[in-house]
Amino acid sequence: MRVLIIKLTSMGDLMHALPALTDATKKIPNIEFDWVVDENFSEVPLWHPKVKSVITTNHRSWKKNFFSAGLIKELRSIKSSLNNINYDAVIDMQNNLKSAALSFLVNSNVHGLDKDSAREYPSHISYKFKYEVSKANHAILRQRQLLALSLNYEFDCKVMDYGIQKNKFEKPDFELPNKFIFLVHNASWPTKMWSISRWQEMVKIINSKGYKALLPSGSIEEFERAQEIASVSSDALAIQTQSLNKTAFIIENATGCICSDTGLAHLSAMLGKPSVTLYSVTDEKLIGTRGNNQSHIIAADSQINNITPQRVWDRQKAQDGLDNAISFIKYCEKNESKRITGFLFPYQTARCSDELLQETMHQSKLMNSAHVRTHFSQGVGEFQAHRSKRDGSMIDWLQEIGFLGPQVCLTHAIYIAGHSATGDPEGQDLDILAKTGTSVCHTPIVYARGGNKLESFSRYVKAGVNMGLGCDTFPPDLVEEMRFGSIINKLADSDREAGMARDFFNAATIGGAKALGREDIGRLEAGCKADISIFNLTGLSQGPIDDPMRTFIHFANRTDCETVIIDGKVVVDDGHVVGLDEEELVYKAQGAWERYKSGMVNWNQLKKSADELYKPFFPIIKS
Repeated sequence: MRVLIIKLTSMGDLMHALPALTDATKKIPNIEFDWVVDENFSEVPLWHPKVKSVITTNHRSWKKNFFSAGLIKELRSIKSSLNNINYDAVIDMQNNLKSAALSFLVNSNVHGLDKDSAREYPSHISYKFKYEVSKANHAILRQRQLLALSLNYEFDCKVMDYGIQKNKFEKPDFELPNKFIFLVHNASWPTKMWSISRWQEMVKIINSKGYKALLPSGSIEEFERAQEIASVSSDALAIQTQSLNKTAFIIENATGCICSDTGLAHLSAMLGKPSVTLYSVTDEKLIGTRGNNQSHIIAADSQINNITPQRVWDRQKAQDGLDNAISFIKYCEKNESKRITGFLFPYQTARCSDELLQETMHQSKLMNSAHVRTHFSQGVGEFQAHRSKRDGSMIDWLQEIGFLGPQVCLTHAIYIAGHSATGDPEGQDLDILAKTGTSVCHTPIVYARGGNKLESFSRYVKAGVNMGLGCDTFPPDLVEEMRFGSIINKLADSDREAGMARDFFNAATIGGAKALGREDIGRLEAGCKADISIFNLTGLSQGPIDDPMRTFIHFANRTDCETVIIDGKVVVDDGHVVGLDEEELVYKAQGAWERYKSGMVNWNQLKKSADELYKPFFPIIKS
């Protein structure tokens, strides 16, 4: 099957079309494409293996030479090329006046968008077959829908693949640094361009972090601008105009990219480079970069210089953290035992941008719903800070940005609608968590020590929220967490029947397993992992056994655990971890605590010192 694509410009628009070609290739393996494109971008279509040839135009000059003999000659040549092959389908994927004009030159019937869907209204007149595609969809999805409708196949909208062949890229004539950030400093509109002083600040930050800065150019004017930006540092290099194949090679070897809203930003997205793109006057939801490792910053009041370089670098760091997490998960997947798996873990939702949380969910889905965990609504200050900036609850916000679902576990989730400290009525938060299948990890002791509590565990369970149980403190004693959680629940509800031992045991076992996405653990059942903990309930501390479960929850502790078997292997024998030097571990744990304590000074929202956060009751004399 041979298909002609008409899509002339621009660089970003051309790249938006490539995933559609990959969709078609999966459904129609023998398909091949020819592509009508502006001569300045002729390299882009050929990056896709199913594009066999390009037909170039110089349509940008048509306005100047509308009545010239040269234009007539060019159009005759293009018409001859367009009709040289008997195409099975001709599809105008540009849908503007210039592409429609070329469609008139084709003898075959042309596919395109209808009058309500096309970018420029009159273009639909050129098409025999017309399709409705929502203008509310992102440009990539619109292209995929148009090609699928034209060729009559269905595609998986959750999977997007540009399908490019990187062997088309060419090494530039200069040596690339080992570690560099690619700075796309220019754009077609002045309103999209960061000031030279902002870029110079960015260069200084990049250099201070141990990276060099490379600045591309596509014209003499852009090169002069790149030189001025690079003049503040010997570790910044202005690059003269390169071919697109060479530019793609440079980006492919970059550590990351910081981009204006322009074509090279889409190239970095296509290559999956960790990138931050700055937006001012355009709608990133409709035409923004799409791909792995993409982060967007939208300027306040559409003023691009309202975005600070430090904010950009922080966003880049966040993206790097996500990339490292993805790499770790993939590393864990190679372990045959599957005993260790990785989570995507944006540390605190309140400290993450909407874009980072959305990209986390996107990556989770790409990795077959890799599980996501985050600290959420763990302090009333976090809730209040949210309400000072946004309407609705924090749960409303997470639902709005798509950060809820069966693969998500919210650790803590204390201060939600209905908690007495928030001042908010109960609302729909628990219903939203239940309906989306989002899990909550409850850590009762660490918050009880701080004078706080969940309101309440029973309320969450009754609403249908899957509850897991964690420690988040020392000692890591899950049995103690079950007992304290039960007692705190009874106090929170002023109800003896609240906080049943059964519910907390379920949270520590099957609820926790569900939160982890593990159906093969959490219960003793055929087909599950042979993970077993054996407790001795015959000691004096437990007293007479009434109900074994009630006795276990109310009176047992970690020292009553005699044996632990994981996947059929004994790892705790007679109360001791097999092969572990406990004394050495205690020593190392103390050192870890000291490091943690100093780090919390930077994280606590009250800006307290270490002495204020962890003040001893009595003077400590160190010998």
